[in-house]
Amino acid sequence: MVGAEEIVNEFTRLSSPLAGFIEDCCEVGPDKEQAADDLFRGWANWCQQNGHEVGSRTSFGTKLRAAVVGLGRVRVRDGDKLVWSYRGLRLTGEAANSVNVIG
Repeated sequence: MVGAEEIVNEFTRLSSPLAGFIEDCCEVGPDKEQAADDLFRGWANWCQQNGHEVGSRTSFGTKLRAAVVGLGRVRVRDGDKLVWSYRGLRLTGEAANSVNVIG
């Protein structure tokens, strides 16, 4: 028998692809950080595999900040350049590998 929590989770995934992406591909926490470009590439890969529209980077960022409580957008040094990153989540496992994230 399917429990109420499972039904709610399935409904959330169907109504919000971003919730599915976060659940499948991300770790959430104040100590997590991911370059914005890597996160968007991870989202695009996930969308292609799951039959969803990717949308624009701007739309993705807006929806992501609304979906993850406490998510911040910061600039961090990567070698000799500054890159936009999100503080509060990061790609995990296969999602990180799919965009060649090291570390």
